[in-house]
Amino acid sequence: MIPPAGKVRFASGRDMEISTLTTSGLGSYDASKADGSAYPSGTVRNTWNTYPITMDRAVKFSLDRTDPNGTGFIATAENVVREFARNALVKEQDMYRIYRLHALLEADTALKKTHIVSAALGKENAVSALSGLL
Repeated sequence: MIPPAGKVRFASGRDMEISTLTTSGLGSYDASKADGSAYPSGTVRNTWNTYPITMDRAVKFSLDRTDPNGTGFIATAENVVREFARNALVKEQDMYRIYRLHALLEADTALKKTHIVSAALGKENAVSALSGLL
């Protein structure tokens, strides 16, 4: 997990919270007022919505003490976790996000017609078919 930052925080091992910031109050400016009331009043509201984590995945690395001359302090816990996240975790997260977006579009009748395009791909037409979709 990443440290809580910005619009996401982890509520527990099973739940995460995502911030929803809403504003209101857009109105006409009254240039004739000079007492600070020329702008309409607005409101700001921050709501934390809780979502259960539905895809529980994990990995465990065993790091033994090694001779610093042999590893040059490269196999540290920080470096191993960073390398794993860069090479394996990012790919899986991207695949999961694309799958979830596709599932949401597939469930919406109107968006399904306009946002999901398919083509029969083969060795002969893969490049031209994908170029045609763009």
